[in-house]
Amino acid sequence: MLFPLRFDPSALQGSRAKQHANRPDAFQQLVGDALREEFGFRVSVSPTKGRDGAIDAFIDDKNGVHALANLPAPQIIECKDHDDTCKDFLDNINQGWYSVADKLQKQAALGWTGDFEPWRRVKSYVYCISSNIGKQASRDKLEEKIIYFFFDELSDSTRPPLLEEILVLDWSDLQNRLNRFPRIADKWIGLQLPKIQSHAEYCESLTQFRRYLLEENFPFVPPENENINACPANILDRLEKLAGTGGILLKGIGGVGKTRTALEVAHLADENGWRVLHLLPGDPGVTVDDLSEVLFSGNEKTLLVFDYLDQMPKLDLGSLHHRILPEAAKRGMQLALLANLRPSSLRNPNAEREALFTEQIQLETSGHQKERITEIALEHIAPLAVAQLGYEKVHELCGERPIIAMFIAEELQRRAKEGILEKTDLSVTRNHQLTGWLRKRLIEDKLVIIDNVDSFLPAQPDPLLIAAAAMLAAAPLSRENMEEAGSKAFLAAGGDAPQKAALVLDQLLTLGWIEQRGIELTAAHDVVADEVLSEVLWDRSAQLRETVLGYCLTAALGRARTLGRYATALNRLQGSEKTETKAEATLHEKAGNWLGKHCPELGQMLATTEAGESAYALGNIIST
Repeated sequence: MLFPLRFDPSALQGSRAKQHANRPDAFQQLVGDALREEFGFRVSVSPTKGRDGAIDAFIDDKNGVHALANLPAPQIIECKDHDDTCKDFLDNINQGWYSVADKLQKQAALGWTGDFEPWRRVKSYVYCISSNIGKQASRDKLEEKIIYFFFDELSDSTRPPLLEEILVLDWSDLQNRLNRFPRIADKWIGLQLPKIQSHAEYCESLTQFRRYLLEENFPFVPPENENINACPANILDRLEKLAGTGGILLKGIGGVGKTRTALEVAHLADENGWRVLHLLPGDPGVTVDDLSEVLFSGNEKTLLVFDYLDQMPKLDLGSLHHRILPEAAKRGMQLALLANLRPSSLRNPNAEREALFTEQIQLETSGHQKERITEIALEHIAPLAVAQLGYEKVHELCGERPIIAMFIAEELQRRAKEGILEKTDLSVTRNHQLTGWLRKRLIEDKLVIIDNVDSFLPAQPDPLLIAAAAMLAAAPLSRENMEEAGSKAFLAAGGDAPQKAALVLDQLLTLGWIEQRGIELTAAHDVVADEVLSEVLWDRSAQLRETVLGYCLTAALGRARTLGRYATALNRLQGSEKTETKAEATLHEKAGNWLGKHCPELGQMLATTEAGESAYALGNIIST
């Protein structure tokens, strides 16, 4: 993305631009960010927020190093906003300078004290305006006003040691300079692509349950010494060494911290001057052409973070390896690759993936890590619940698996805030498991009848729980399609009224297990879908409920996209790429039997579906 030919705040849609609705503030901070990008910690920029600071930006001295426009430092930069679409904007530019000159005249008379003290040692001065001056004659006249009719008229005792090193830069000058810094464009313009985000855009998108990926909401717990290779700083160090030749693949079970670890690495890279781009799973899928267009807008050191690489079917890893990496090297760009995926995805060999991601890191949480993450969950997510029930009871309810503990902690905190926690009958829930909490909500709404309080699930799960599992597994979908999936599973399981699926969906939304993202509803975390689906598919003796599997898959008969989602969801229930349990083997067999049984109607459905959607479904089935 390039900056527009005119300074137009409405064209700036990046996360940084959204922080400055005031036009003059936005201009000053944009220039300041670009100065920081080029000159680092030598730059100080005044806060704006609608007020006129003493000095807009200042670049301090460093031996042998010049400042903006190759002028000597220390340097003062003035930023004035003028809209060149206005009539007589050149008069406005002149009036703007007269206002600045009046302020400086008063401070010179006072001896450049307080916030103006840097004027005593400044060696160059750059006057930046947000409009295009156009004619060189107009620019010359403005520089003359600044040099000859202001600074030259100051007394010897008050005149800064500028040595006539004064320059006027208009938007055309600044725009050309800004376009040299892709990181600034990422923050101010935004990539404006659905599945490729700058680091700032990605962090801004982390809302609802995903807000816990951010340090301010949930402190990061580093790995233990025995897994030191998984430390973010060490991963970044390896990425720098591998840049241009290969990448690193993070693998581990759901909820182990793959996305959080990758984000911590991205934070470190961003802080150290890397351009960080996040590639996201889902539709529309990321392509190599999309990536190329964004990536080669500059040649900065860049880190690509692939979140769930296995869910990017349109990304041609061969082209990434044989086209993107050589092009980056040709441009002198240091390009590093970091991806994560579930271990079950590695069961199917992929030569292109293995050639591109030459190192793998298995993420595992130690007992101490799990305990510490759970402690943080109770402290940051459920403090009121802890105050009402006591730490030991809340810890017991949340269990030892951190990601599950976080979801249960949210439900406990919600009940505590509503004043119903201490009155809650917790005997109908089984600690550490999610479905019991959903079932409890359904019981409270009189949608499910209590049968045996000593049993977590009845011999056959209630149709509404099966509907919940079906909807979670089918996500992300629009609300209409989500309700359709739930209703079909509910009716197949013997439910009496299809509209009840909408009530279950509302409970999933209230629990925070399903979230609205854009126009679709999606599971807050894959683990939620996995847990609920597992709890309805298998009984306590780990026997697969084949009939329940059929009920859940019923919705896949009508929509190719839903069929593809279910293939992905069932694949996630597989464990390590090296082993297959008896329960997993049975699931694989019975799902295959279901496909064979329904082949004719599935084939007819796929034949009448848009080609891209059919390809998505078939690709997911084949890779399962």
